[in-house]
Amino acid sequence: VGMLSWVTNFPELTDVTLADFAVWLKQRYPADALRRRYPFSFDDVAARAQGVRSPKEDYAAELRMDLGHYLRHRSGKYFQALKGFAEEFGVRDTLFAVNIHGTGGGRATPYPIGISQLYESFPGWKNFFAGSDHYLDELHTGNVQDLYVLNMLTDSVNSDDQPMTSLEFPAGSVDYGGNYQKRVDPSSIDFHIRMSIAQNARLINYYLFAGGWNWHLDPMVADGNGRIGITGERHGTASPINPEGKPWIGFDRLIRATQAVMVFKDKLAVMEEEHDDVELGFIPDYFMTEFRYPTSEKMATMISNLEEYRGVNAWDIIVKAMMLSGLRFTARDVQKRPLDPK
Repeated sequence: VGMLSWVTNFPELTDVTLADFAVWLKQRYPADALRRRYPFSFDDVAARAQGVRSPKEDYAAELRMDLGHYLRHRSGKYFQALKGFAEEFGVRDTLFAVNIHGTGGGRATPYPIGISQLYESFPGWKNFFAGSDHYLDELHTGNVQDLYVLNMLTDSVNSDDQPMTSLEFPAGSVDYGGNYQKRVDPSSIDFHIRMSIAQNARLINYYLFAGGWNWHLDPMVADGNGRIGITGERHGTASPINPEGKPWIGFDRLIRATQAVMVFKDKLAVMEEEHDDVELGFIPDYFMTEFRYPTSEKMATMISNLEEYRGVNAWDIIVKAMMLSGLRFTARDVQKRPLDPK
């Protein structure tokens, strides 16, 4: 949820959303402060639509921050509404899972953007927990720190009673296109599992465990595909169980890793990872960069500055050095849990 606005650079700016944005702003700022912040009235529907959808440079920086915080708030309201609908129709006394998106290209460096987008959609909420998507392909010297940081940052925004999980944990060969051009060694998935469990992962959801077939729609549609999914006819080609229902690459190794974990399930369920007295600071607002007005130089400059200094260099140098030197560290969301000045 929320990913499309990021990958398309199209935040939700419908008339209904802008009306709700106006209400949120009035609750956040006194009337005189809001007038100084924006050179138009949020009570004027036409001026509001023009001012937000095509912002001027003199308030572009303020709008980027306000809109980012508001859309976090709106996502939270949306999740609560979904939960309410589920409970209304009988889904009660259960946990609700929130999937955090963001890994890609074998790296986790964009992943904190997903956490930022969902920052008001699960942390501290009763009966909610969140988990990562986990597309890192094969771990190597260039990205081994990404899995460790991804898990740490996910856990840093959880409340004490929310478990660290992965809801979209690729369990297969990463041959997603079905063209046999890319595969990882089955031992890589085994290593991913063990490393995540060692970091206190309480749930790992294998995605996808089994492939399948997308059948033709009835009636057919003239979209060049005509099927219920965008992937064409055969999907899940990287899965441990292939679309034909047969064990595929990595199945045996995945089963072995799962069995090894289950042998110690009672101990792993209650264990806590031990840490040295060092933490990685995490500032979610530095990753609130999922969209910007295309012609705004001010927004582009701000986002470029954040992207340069917010983390990737630290991950690839400092974090990797700490890992390879044997330090056992975790992360802290310093926006909600300030560092001890002592």
